[in-house]
Amino acid sequence: MRHWEHAAGTPEALLSEFPTALSVESVVFSVDGKHLAIGSNGRPIPSGNEVTDLAYSRCGRWGVSLVMNTVVQLRELCGDKKNHILLLRRKELAQIGGVAFSPIGNQLAIGSWSGTVWLFDPESKEKLTTKTLLQEQVLVLAYSPDGLELALGSESTIYLWDLQSDTPGIMLNRGGSPICSLAYSPCGEWLTSGFENNTILLWRRQPDEVERWSCAAMIRGFFDHVCDVAWNPVVPMEFVTGCKDGSVRVWQVSKYGEESKGVVEGFCVKMVWGPNLGILCVEGLVCQHATGLSLPYRKMLIQRGAVKSTVSLVADGEKAVAEK
Repeated sequence: MRHWEHAAGTPEALLSEFPTALSVESVVFSVDGKHLAIGSNGRPIPSGNEVTDLAYSRCGRWGVSLVMNTVVQLRELCGDKKNHILLLRRKELAQIGGVAFSPIGNQLAIGSWSGTVWLFDPESKEKLTTKTLLQEQVLVLAYSPDGLELALGSESTIYLWDLQSDTPGIMLNRGGSPICSLAYSPCGEWLTSGFENNTILLWRRQPDEVERWSCAAMIRGFFDHVCDVAWNPVVPMEFVTGCKDGSVRVWQVSKYGEESKGVVEGFCVKMVWGPNLGILCVEGLVCQHATGLSLPYRKMLIQRGAVKSTVSLVADGEKAVAEK
């Protein structure tokens, strides 16, 4: 788990050290920056089950976690700090896909693999609305900054639901792959979507009388799917991507005229910085004078032609005894 200084992209130490074997699936800061919630695949902190999604309320009073896609837990961060189970998946119900807090008020949205979306009031712990909006799975959710629109990511399509209507009114479909992440820009005019096919699509709201979105850019070059996207609340038009390939990359959207990954309608996207980007593939390379390898690795490298057969297949301890 690393924390980066934004401008230079240099890593900083966190206040707490976490096990190196911890596989982090999701992270989120509270609004005041005083709390850091971490969900992992394997051994999460602090619970004992896999946490697949996390969110904080805008007021900073509540935190919500999705555990093993089956349980939605609401935790009060002030006062008695009690945990409340809002939703528990039973055999007849589909798995739960994601959770999201509205940026205005305290409305909480929960999506299901059955295509159903529930809206909860965290104050009363009561369900406000239940709507089956899709005929496919809801995998991820994201509120617009004004809290009036909810983006739903499914197996291949993004649906934009005006909360004043009964059904989603807009569909965005160019990825052809399940959606892993969604995030609105702070201005609400841009939407980023990460797909399992290792791409990011950047959508722009068109300044027309009729609500319309267009794909402004596609970012490629990831070696795995992008599992999380977040926009910078301070630096305009900047967002960060977290990828399963281990990379974290910061991107800047600007007017056309700079080097970019994709250019449409006068806008371009360029990478500002990013660690863990190097993956090197070399053919026909032979290693010589390899030392310090265990016997199984020596055998494997020789069998695959990666080292010359002159490398000893005798364990170091046995070789020392033989020389005596």
